[in-house]
Amino acid sequence: MASLLAAGTAQPATSPLPDGIYRYVIIDGGKSVATSVIRVTRSHGDLVVEEHASPMEETESSQRRLDPATFATRSYEDDSDGKPVVTLTTDGTTATLRQATSTTKISALPGAPFVVFDYFVASFFALPAVLREARTSTLSLVVVGAGQAQPMVASAGAAERPAGVAATDASIAVTIEDTVATLWYDPQTLVLNELDLPRSRIFYRRVLEFRK
Repeated sequence: MASLLAAGTAQPATSPLPDGIYRYVIIDGGKSVATSVIRVTRSHGDLVVEEHASPMEETESSQRRLDPATFATRSYEDDSDGKPVVTLTTDGTTATLRQATSTTKISALPGAPFVVFDYFVASFFALPAVLREARTSTLSLVVVGAGQAQPMVASAGAAERPAGVAATDASIAVTIEDTVATLWYDPQTLVLNELDLPRSRIFYRRVLEFRK
């Protein structure tokens, strides 16, 4: 797996996933259809990734708490009006998913850390960092609303570099079932700059950044 992220293995000048606010635009069929604002902070020993996307309700947001050393998922929570709607907590190779009135125990795939997918940008935001530290090509993807983990498989990025993506950006491809997405990211900070799903004509592009 180290070879897949070779561009990101050198000692970075800046810590991976620096604290700050990252703004993305979601493009579908050539048109901007949504936006996402991601805020990264360090709090109580966790790296916290909060997201509010324009398709969400005004008072809704998600929060991921990651191990700041390995970027492994410790917990996920989707809140609306200040109340949790969905929560997921991990304990080794088992995750506990609570939604509505149900609680589900989910087992990780062998040697594959958990990643939570909720259809928004933050699902992919930390993946370059997660994959670099996990040194594995397979992650256990938990789709919010589903009761089991499925494989997300990483491979060397083979897509042509899109216009507007910096020549210094590294890339990696991830496959979920038969869908391939290419992540373009800064090899020093491991921050996601663009995610391309050309078969679906969907693109996530970072457009503005405020860094502390």
